Amino acid sequence: MQKHRDIWEKKIEKKWIIWKQDCPFCAKPDKQEKKLILWQSDLWEVRYNKFPYWWIKKHLLAFPKRHVEHITKLTKKEFAWLKDVEKFILNYYKDTQYFVFLRETFYWRSIAHIHYHYLPWNIHWSDFAKILKKQWFTK
Repeated sequence: MQKHRDIWEKKIEKKWIIWKQDCPFCAKPDKQEKKLILWQSDLWEVRYNKFPYWWIKKHLLAFPKRHVEHITKLTKKEFAWLKDVEKFILNYYKDTQYFVFLRETFYWRSIAHIHYHYLPWNIHWSDFAKILKKQWFTK
């Protein structure tokens, strides 16, 4: 399976955003994508990122299974299950420092389905700044 972030960047090169009809989180996972799933409930899924930043093997994504474009649209039950997602993440990373950020975009080269990125704390901020610039968050 190809894992380089540039593959994803090329795939969305001419798109500002991936809407519901093309949402990779809503699509039924194929055999290879099923292997990426680490944890799931009826409402949430945690998986390895198919296109991780800098080939980081422990780059995880968490997202609600229902298509939700903004955190304010989560149901009370979905929001409550986020606690279990976090418990899994804590156990997964154990003693490794990590950071998380939420993508809930309506614009700017992402997926219009909220998703959390979890990354081990082993990347330099200048590399992270490059990603933000590439996705037009900074100049």
